[in-house]
Amino acid sequence: MPFQAKLRIRELCDRQKITMSKLSRLSSVNYNTIHRWANQPLLRMDADPLFRVCRALECSLDELIEWTGDETLS
Repeated sequence: MPFQAKLRIRELCDRQKITMSKLSRLSSVNYNTIHRWANQPLLRMDADPLFRVCRALECSLDELIEWTGDETLS
């Protein structure tokens, strides 16, 4: 299975005790984008909004992204 990335938006929002709507305001990332990232695998990564979400959630990029799929490259 190819690598896929899922963002731990809900888990990290719960940890910070904020809603996805508040995360959107704090990070200046559109709510629809936050909602999509929370519910679907990440298909494309733009560094700036991801870093803004990390800053708002007080987490690292490693904490935000959950990688799934084949661990080996052939």
